[in-house]
Amino acid sequence: MDLHKDLLDIGNIHITWLELLRTAFVFVVAFTLLWLLRSVANRWARRYPGTASRVHSVRLLLTYFIWVFAIISALRTLGIDITFLLAGSAALLVGIGLGIQQTFNDIVSGIIILVEGTIRVGDVLEIEGLVGVSSRSPCVPPR
Repeated sequence: MDLHKDLLDIGNIHITWLELLRTAFVFVVAFTLLWLLRSVANRWARRYPGTASRVHSVRLLLTYFIWVFAIISALRTLGIDITFLLAGSAALLVGIGLGIQQTFNDIVSGIIILVEGTIRVGDVLEIEGLVGVSSRSPCVPPR
């Protein structure tokens, strides 16, 4: 089997078997890193139970970073120029951003709460009459 043979040919993008294998390798590495991150976080949370919520927060942020890096790397491996995607999506995102400002504000506030550690996993919360329990993580031991 010729690994340099075109599998998909769209315009000036030529995807070969070799590029497809490299892309699969990028995702295998990402899954492996996420598995290692989860196991290290679980071990750390069991060893230091008081830091379990912060460990969960850091693990979430690192998971987001690894996924973004893996997707960008996969697109670059396939030969897709992401600068055009970024430039084209910038104008679209400005328009969408004006419509979803409150949602973005909530996401940023959630990240700040995760980093500060003011709300811990397993806490009971009451917001405008709604009562709930903050979500549990597999790396947080039961109380």
